[in-house]
Amino acid sequence: MDWLPALDSLERIAHATLEFGFPCLTLGLVIGSVLAQEVSGPGYFLDPKVIASFALWVIYVALLFVRRTAGLRGRRAAYLSGAVFLAMLVVLLVNAFSHVHRYGPQ
Repeated sequence: MDWLPALDSLERIAHATLEFGFPCLTLGLVIGSVLAQEVSGPGYFLDPKVIASFALWVIYVALLFVRRTAGLRGRRAAYLSGAVFLAMLVVLLVNAFSHVHRYGPQ
């Protein structure tokens, strides 16, 4: 395992990546919400894909909050980050493969 960087370096990279991803996710949700509301009105909030995306945003906020306030580091922080990553993959797969929408032109 000597080829791996030090745990402290990995922790800093993971934290920087999480902090970079949060504004990107937030901006994507805001832009998507504005565009969807222009196209289909306020009914888009009932779409399962939109609900899953906003739930993911709440989970992401909780991850950042717990890491910052509890000072999680090391193995626990890695497990929590991994769980949020899996949640993100699930939402991505749901959005990619589901063709169900409760809004838009009929």
